Amino acid sequence: MVTSTKIVYNGIPFFHPGVLLKEILEARGIDQKVFASRISVSEKHISNIVSGKASITSAIAEKISISLNEDALTWVNMQAEFDQISEKLEVINNLSAHVDILNQYPIKDMIKYKLIPRVKEKWKQLKELMSFFGVGDVTKLKQFSIDLDGVRYRKLETSTTKEATSVLYRWGLKLAEERENVPPYNKDILNAAVENIRNNMCISFEEGLNYIKSELNKAGVIFIFTPKISRASASGCCYKYKNNPVIHLTYRTKQIDTFWFSLFHEIKHILDDDICKEDSNDAEDSADRYAKNTIVPDDIWEEYWFNHAQNYSVENVKSLAQQQKVPNACIVGRLQKDKRIQYFNSNFNRLKETANIFTFDGINFNS
Repeated sequence: MVTSTKIVYNGIPFFHPGVLLKEILEARGIDQKVFASRISVSEKHISNIVSGKASITSAIAEKISISLNEDALTWVNMQAEFDQISEKLEVINNLSAHVDILNQYPIKDMIKYKLIPRVKEKWKQLKELMSFFGVGDVTKLKQFSIDLDGVRYRKLETSTTKEATSVLYRWGLKLAEERENVPPYNKDILNAAVENIRNNMCISFEEGLNYIKSELNKAGVIFIFTPKISRASASGCCYKYKNNPVIHLTYRTKQIDTFWFSLFHEIKHILDDDICKEDSNDAEDSADRYAKNTIVPDDIWEEYWFNHAQNYSVENVKSLAQQQKVPNACIVGRLQKDKRIQYFNSNFNRLKETANIFTFDGINFNS
């Protein structure tokens, strides 16, 4: 409840100091007009103070203190407390009027992965969302959707929204802020790191994540891996934190082939220095070709096609994977993508290793 002289907040009443002044004047039989003359202010100003329309300033508090032999600090503190609670309620009312914004964001996932705390009131949820993005004005939340113009990401599903993807982006930036001792970006070292990473694709997934992080760090590239976020279905994206490129992959699916393809795809964007440039089909096609050729060189793939035509089998898939030192899933996934075999073919799908991870970089993937 809010009036000009009284506020009830969390069940506690707070009064404008004008209420106390009015009570003291009445108790001592002092007319407001007379009192106004005694402290050299207008009668209207005293009337506005006792009705809660005007504040008691430090100067007025000193005059009241001298005239009524009361402590000036009492008036100042009472006014400050009343103003603080008034402003707090104004903020609450403003946030309450904008809680529909919450529907645009994956709040459940943000709570699940402890990006924001669980709170009951909707206005508090909106306040926590704003804190996550580091904004003090609810209208500035959209700025992070606009800022996605500097992020390279592949929109894999029609349900993808910029608001959800902006959560992923902000999460990645927060994780990047925690990284220490990241050297300046070096393209030559990145090329060497790609070769090392490519030659270690068959180690365990958890070990592989740490190896990728270490190798990319040497090149000044920050590697971020997080759980997926609802409606932010990109399996990978890249952007910059200060002067360092960031590769941010998500645990969108447990498919090993998707992970490796996305990693090399994003690396190509960094090598081509087209992160913050306008989206183009040519850039995406180039990144796709690079990822395919890195996993299995084009000449090897074409020879495999030529030798087996439509007669793809579990045995020759495993043979090629072993020869190229890549997971079986990478061969199966490319055959499915190229429509050489069907996605629901159970014999081949049994070859697709899954990416199992419980924690990485302090994140609990099974929250």
